[in-house]
Amino acid sequence: MDNNTMLLDQSTLNKTIQNKRQEMIKSGLELGLSHIETIKISKELDKLINIYNKRMKMGQGDRALVPDPVLEVNSSF
Repeated sequence: MDNNTMLLDQSTLNKTIQNKRQEMIKSGLELGLSHIETIKISKELDKLINIYNKRMKMGQGDRALVPDPVLEVNSSF
């Protein structure tokens, strides 16, 4: 992840978060939750969510655009 992530528009940031979440879930299922790759993806997702939350705090985003992770997990089965 690079500094250009901060420059993403809100819609692209939301899609990136959704994709990273799916990538982490897939990695967790295939490699295990404690695998180094799953942890790496989780940290990347944390950074994206932190950017999202900072935007929310500053009033620069739309809260409704990032879906509930539980719904994402359930819909993938």
